[in-house]
Order: sequence, then C-alpha cells, then structure tokens
Amino acid sequence: MNILKLNTNSTLTLSGNKTNNFLLNTGTTLNIVNVNATNVNIGEGTTVKLGAKSKFTPAELTGSGTVEASDTAALTLPSVKQTGIILNEYAAKSGAVMPKLIIGNAEGITLTVKAPNGEIADINGKQIFTLQKDSPYVYLKGVTITNPSGANTLSAVPYKKIVRAEWLGALTLVTDKGNEYFPLFEKAFAAVNDLSVHYIIEMNCDMSVSKLVLPAKAYSLVIMGNEHTIAVDGAIALNAKCKFMLSDVVLKAEKGGKTQNITITGQDITAFFNVKFTGAAVNIKGKDDVAVADCTGTITSITGFSEADIEGTLTIAKISPFQRSGLHRRQISYSRRGRPLRQRPNSPAKRAALSL
Repeated sequence: MNILKLNTNSTLTLSGNKTNNFLLNTGTTLNIVNVNATNVNIGEGTTVKLGAKSKFTPAELTGSGTVEASDTAALTLPSVKQTGIILNEYAAKSGAVMPKLIIGNAEGITLTVKAPNGEIADINGKQIFTLQKDSPYVYLKGVTITNPSGANTLSAVPYKKIVRAEWLGALTLVTDKGNEYFPLFEKAFAAVNDLSVHYIIEMNCDMSVSKLVLPAKAYSLVIMGNEHTIAVDGAIALNAKCKFMLSDVVLKAEKGGKTQNITITGQDITAFFNVKFTGAAVNIKGKDDVAVADCTGTITSITGFSEADIEGTLTIAKISPFQRSGLHRRQISYSRRGRPLRQRPNSPAKRAALSL
C-alpha cells in the first residue's frame, strides 16, 4: 500500500507494515500504530504521534514536521534529516524512562525530551538514543538538543553505540599547551597520557558517574572541584599512580540511597584540600607522603604513608605508624571526636603537595 499524501484536519490512525512511501502533510496529528516504510516525508506543522507499543521504522525520514513518541513506543531511523523528534518520558520502577530510539545517520534534527509533567527535561548525562553502528565522531553535530531554560547547552556524545546528552564544557583540562574541554571524566582522563606532563582538571558543574578510574600516565594530576560534587553510583576505589591532589570538592559514594565505602590509594605524594568526604567508610592509604587540610567528614583511617600533614577540624578514627620510624607521628594531634588537628605549617609533604 502506497500512501502518498494525506490532507485532513482529523486525527488519523495508520497501521500496516507493507507501505513504501509516505508524504504526511496534514497540518495536524497522525496517530501511528505500526509503519515499516521505505521513505517518509513529514510536512511542516504535521506531528506523527506514537503511543504504547507503536513502531515507526522508515528507512529514510525527512521533512520539517515532528515525530512524537510516548510510553513504550519504538523508533528506528536509519536516516533522519531536518526533522523534530520529541520523546516523552514515562514513569517506571527505575525512574523516568524515555521511549526507545535508534538512529543511523542524523542531519539537522532537533531532539526534545519532556518530563512526565510535560516540561522540558534536564537530561544532562542521560542516554538519549543508540546508534546502529559505532560513530567515529567525538560528538554528533547533526543533533540539536532542546535544553531547559537557563541550562547549559547539551550535545549528543557517543560512547560506542550509546549516545548521551552532555555538556561539552563540564570539565576543563589544563596543561602548558592550553585548555581542552570534555563532557565527562572518562573523556578527560583519556587525554591524560604523558608521564612528563602536569595535568589540572577543573570541574565546571556537579558530576554524577557510575565509576571513577584515575589515569595512570601523568607526572601529576590535580582535580579542582570548584565547590562542585563528584557523586559516584556505588563504592569509590581510586588508585593514584602519580602525584595526586583533590581540592575543593564533595566526594560522595552512594547507591540506592545508602552511603558506600571510599578507598583512596596513593602511590606518590597525595593531597586533599577542602574535600568533603561522604562515605560509609573512608580509608586513605599510600607509600609516600600525604597532606590533608580543611577537609570535612569522617576519615576511617590514614595508613602506610611516610609522612602525614593534617590541618583543620576533622574526625580520623585511625592513623597508623608511618614507614620512617614514626618520626612525624608525635608531631600530629588527632582526635576521634573531631578536635582541631595541628601539624607543621610548612612540612616537606605539604610543600610538595602545594607544588603539584
């Protein structure tokens, strides 16, 4: 069946899986049940609407109209050009869920995601669709994402076949060669790859990640939180293989509303300045020196370091003897009840940390 053109002000329901070509130009809404077409062109002002269990799989979709999907609808678009796509989130056990969208090539499309209340959803960091094949591009220039008023501009960023909506300026990677901008730690860490380079990563917004794995190839790495939060979905296990400093950040490990453990291992000089630790147990261990200043929260243990410099008001349950015969242990005053902790203001460990 070939439906070339529909001109009507009525709301229609189309079904069938043997159609070839659609020219949809009604100026109103078309409710689609199942269409498996070769080519579909949607005229301006026309909306193709899909509800629960609807399927829309044209080989090529063009036109200045709109496709709107709700509930468990599924869209498969091998080629889509100059068309608006609206995905209406719906409530599920795991939270707000989008209809399924698969895209091959995208040129000049506008993607809008609406929350269950009908407002434009904040989808920063969320998966928005999957690709039919891996994209070779850093991000998809052919996709424009509608953002809530006042929000950062989001881009479609592929991770193999998964595409997420992300702000490309979320992180700034600073080296002596200049600045680079990345949407996620995963992308920024991939650019940290030279054992002779000092790297600084500045956070420009709060970050929520499923895991956090530090890069191995750097002379030093500093993460400047700028008072933002790193929220990890689960336990945190950081292994710093170079000189490492974490500063001005909230580090939170949580899953299902319950705090999880935080473990940080330093292979070289390790420093924490103005860090708020939020974890069930926070264990910091290492081999070289450690500096901890103006941090908040409870640290379960600091063990294994040669020298420790601790300043500010902080609760530390355990500090083990240091490797160098405990020389500096007697110069540290610590308390299980959070009394002020004092240490030499310009010790070798702190000087080294501040030079990162």
